[in-house]
Amino acid sequence: MRNAYSQLLCITRKMKKLLIILLILGVFLVGVNFLLQRFFFKSHLNESPEITEIKLDNFEFNSSKPFFYSKGGKIYYSSTGKLIQNQNPVWTTQPEKVYVSPNSEFAIVYTDKELTLIDKKGKVLFTIDDCTGLYTVQDERKSKRFLSTDIQWLPNSKGFLISQDRVWDKNFSDKNKTSIYKYEIDTKRFSPLIHLNEECTGDFYPFKDGEHLFYEYATEDGDLAFKKVFIRSNEIVSNHFQDDSLNLTGIKSEELFINYNDYKSTFQGNSHDGTKIIVESWGNLYFDDNDTTVNLLSGTRGKNAFKGNSSGFSSNGYFLPGNRYFTTTIKSKNVNGTLVVDTETFKTMILDDEYEFYFNVNNSDCSELEFRHAIVPRVRFATSVSNELHYK
Repeated sequence: MRNAYSQLLCITRKMKKLLIILLILGVFLVGVNFLLQRFFFKSHLNESPEITEIKLDNFEFNSSKPFFYSKGGKIYYSSTGKLIQNQNPVWTTQPEKVYVSPNSEFAIVYTDKELTLIDKKGKVLFTIDDCTGLYTVQDERKSKRFLSTDIQWLPNSKGFLISQDRVWDKNFSDKNKTSIYKYEIDTKRFSPLIHLNEECTGDFYPFKDGEHLFYEYATEDGDLAFKKVFIRSNEIVSNHFQDDSLNLTGIKSEELFINYNDYKSTFQGNSHDGTKIIVESWGNLYFDDNDTTVNLLSGTRGKNAFKGNSSGFSSNGYFLPGNRYFTTTIKSKNVNGTLVVDTETFKTMILDDEYEFYFNVNNSDCSELEFRHAIVPRVRFATSVSNELHYK
């Protein structure tokens, strides 16, 4: 009897200790939650952005080049440079990335670590299924896969170049070596163009003469620079470094051919000729050039749970070839779809679906270049323009 009583007493004490621990833990969690809500999170203030003032019209818009475009997870092609409704898709899988040839006749579609070359009718010409993700991880590099983001079309659109980690040890290793492969559409030949004696640490570009290649490498000091290499002999012709004005020494824009594959982030809402820009600034969407500033639409920014954070209603805006029409995705409480802006009349319209337009932009469209980790167009920073407009 006494043993049973002792056991019961022991269990009771343990239960009390557990209850005290649970009570302390509960008080701690309540305190943490209070502090988070007070100083970090405002979950009750979650709010979507809202368009408060917009004047919509209907008009036809066009690109100066043919383009591919996606809607509803499928890819379509417009040979006229106009949006054509109710046509058959040329590709029926949602793309993650599309690289269009300079002549607008071909597209390389990236989906799920696979690159597929199609023509404007959707005919499959070539597939590489041994590719990295768009955000490359170490295991992919060690497996010597082709780098899905490192693609350059040739100026004549008769083929493209893609890089591969021929030898991969680890980040910043002197043992790393890169190969550049070439695919030729006419002959259907896929073969090494050049085996570099070091790692191409970023972008590479063909020269228009077809004899040379320009590739990025890391110097012994850890800076990024470029080398010009003679393809047939693998001989380094020259080194090119950044000067104080963000130029690359000794390089002329007309010598290279640069496909701006990520033209959304590269141009940051600037037109391809660098003369105008459209940016969202604190709930307003503005057009701005050297002479004119126009408020295209107004709204309120959204709020999210993290204190002080807010979100806009537009994202990834860009100009279509020809630099007249601008498009961006709108997501808000009351207006959703694809916004199109005519930058000559300042009329705006909303397409009900979300459209993505794919085309080729290269340094023939924007010849003013500068070096910021990669060779990019010399354009205005969207964030700087947004702040300037806000504080005007």
